[in-house]
Amino acid sequence: MRRFVICLSLAAIIVVVSKIGSAQNSGGDGNPSSSPERKDKQTHSKLPVSHPGACPSDVPEKTFVVDSSGSVSDTGRTLEGPLCVQVFWNPIQQFVNVQTSTGATNGPDLSKVVLGGPSAGGAAGTRKEETKPTSLPSAALQLVSDAKALAAKLSVRKQDYGTAFRSEDQAISDISFLRQTTSLLASDAVITAVKNGYFGLKDDLNTALTAPAAFIPTDQPDGQQAILLSEAQAQESRLAVLPLDYADGSQTTFECEGSEANVSWSAWYGKCKDAVYTPLKSVLDANLQAANDLANTSDNVKALKKEVAIVKYWDSLFSNLGLRTSIMKSDLPSLDISAGFYQHVVIRCGVLFNQTSNSSINIVTTDLGPTLQGATITSKPGNAFVIVSCGTPFAVSAGVGFSTIRQRQFAILQSSDGKGGTVNTFGLTNDSGINPVALAIAHVRLLEWDRHKYAFYASLGIAGSLQNQSSSSPVQFLPGISVSFWRTMYITAGPQIGTETSLTGGYKIGDTVPSGVSSVTGLLKTSRAVGLGLAITFTKP
Repeated sequence: MRRFVICLSLAAIIVVVSKIGSAQNSGGDGNPSSSPERKDKQTHSKLPVSHPGACPSDVPEKTFVVDSSGSVSDTGRTLEGPLCVQVFWNPIQQFVNVQTSTGATNGPDLSKVVLGGPSAGGAAGTRKEETKPTSLPSAALQLVSDAKALAAKLSVRKQDYGTAFRSEDQAISDISFLRQTTSLLASDAVITAVKNGYFGLKDDLNTALTAPAAFIPTDQPDGQQAILLSEAQAQESRLAVLPLDYADGSQTTFECEGSEANVSWSAWYGKCKDAVYTPLKSVLDANLQAANDLANTSDNVKALKKEVAIVKYWDSLFSNLGLRTSIMKSDLPSLDISAGFYQHVVIRCGVLFNQTSNSSINIVTTDLGPTLQGATITSKPGNAFVIVSCGTPFAVSAGVGFSTIRQRQFAILQSSDGKGGTVNTFGLTNDSGINPVALAIAHVRLLEWDRHKYAFYASLGIAGSLQNQSSSSPVQFLPGISVSFWRTMYITAGPQIGTETSLTGGYKIGDTVPSGVSSVTGLLKTSRAVGLGLAITFTKP
């Protein structure tokens, strides 16, 4: 009966503690949640419950959030492993790398993006072999015509450049605006905001990606193998050699726009300087300047290439998130880009015997804002924001237990002899079936779950009786199985191994004490006994 009462008490304690744990795990409303980590995630920032590439299902997880300044929320924690440390951040604000050791990690490098075409001095176009006109006025008029044609080509080329530059600038402006509108959003809203914001800018981004193809620097051959810079330079040379080609001539009466054959340079220049030469020289110089301004080595084309590089980098970043310019509005609801907002480090705890391993985790952040101006970016290493501790599987606790080993204290008592007198008989001054004992118990963890809330241990306890004893306090042993709660409270049950005392010489309780016997000393014997033991112990705070 006593053993039944102890077993029933043990079951009741386990049920009560389990109910308390369930209530805490469900938030007090009776509805269980997936885990304490999931609850922590929901109350902190309402992060998505799952995402592609999430933590392994067999490892508890803890999520930290990187804010817009690059700082980690909830720092300075020490958590027990095994654990998956998951870091959430806005990938269009920062480049984040999670590390388990101190070290520097380079951020995104714009120089890795392949930009533009070859530099100045690329493959030359095919230059036509020119035939010298028979007269100076004809040569001048031909040059005027060629200069006007080149000016028209350069005008179109300048328009192509302007269109390309404006397209890049618009896309960069859109991306900058998206960063601004999502920088301060809570983590439960940022993924949707980035996805919807990208849909709003994707058309401008697509235009920016394709527009530069229509612009060809003037020192590169176009579709007709024409190199406009070379043409401008050749026309300047043609004007410069006219005095040499037409140094002689006797014709004094001619028209500036005529075709007289025998006209000298000095005569033509004296008559046609203001009407033809000066306007032609002005056009040629303007053409050469325009061609130089749109060559690969010019500041203008370098600026365009810089913006093209920025747009290509951000297009690559969006593509890595799963956002592409081909996306349709109907695709948005089912599009999951959450994997790009996380990194995680899994710390698994192996067999450590009686050692504890601590893993420090930190992040290196890089603000992506300077990339929109093509400026140099720098990484900012942070201090460890969490330490994952893989504790020893051994624990020691102390507390009180109860044993069903019968404890009796014998004595010589005076009893009635039934004739009005007294007689000495063997009796008991104490007879206890359930006895409190003080215990110290060593535990080794066998199984643990629910974020260290519950665990099974193999245990061995050493106990001493708390009752007053006239002789000695026998040592008892309690090997058994323990259930722990939060690694703090342990409930242990098992066989209690101790001793019990009995009379020798065939004497029994109630027998008359023989004459000459004044004490039970020498008439007692101890023997090994096994009962049921139950203990409630606690670790040192």
